[in-house]
Amino acid sequence: MTITAADLSQFTYNPIFVETGTHYGGGVKRAESVGFAEIHSAEVLEKQYEYCKERFRGVDHVHLYFGDSATMLIDMLAQIKVPATIMLDAHCGGVADIAHDNVAATEYNPLPIMAELSVLANDPIKTHTIIIDDRRLFTKEDETAWHHVTEQDIYDALDAINPEYQIHYLNAAPASCLTIDDRVSDIIVAIPPGVKW
Repeated sequence: MTITAADLSQFTYNPIFVETGTHYGGGVKRAESVGFAEIHSAEVLEKQYEYCKERFRGVDHVHLYFGDSATMLIDMLAQIKVPATIMLDAHCGGVADIAHDNVAATEYNPLPIMAELSVLANDPIKTHTIIIDDRRLFTKEDETAWHHVTEQDIYDALDAINPEYQIHYLNAAPASCLTIDDRVSDIIVAIPPGVKW
């Protein structure tokens, strides 16, 4: 997750943080640091999941899930009865991640964003705040586009959840894999109506 703690802190008006793509727990740690009362995060790769289980052992308000993010999102949302801040950042980190965990690419969806948004469209709560990382990868119109998901696909899916969402953008946090240009407006934020932001 490449959202800064300062930016993430703007969304603590919801007490619950939900994340797809735990990785090594950086997003969970940021969510903890800014004061979310309850944190749910899903990871599909066993190595990362086991690492985070140890990292957050004994932290009662952190709940970790192992499995396909869209499926786990259904499980997480079933426990949540109020609007949450939801960070969608599950995606394949590359062949090295898959090979290291002995996970075949066909065993899970390497880019589950559309499946995740479909889950949110079926959730009875239509006022979650939704944060989507890696916008730069959806804007490409060549063979490097993520499994043919376009930025317009994302906006159409958000509109299907709640046509009154206000769309905003945030710059990504500094990271060794991102150029300054990559970071600009790399995070899409869907703010529900009535929320002053």
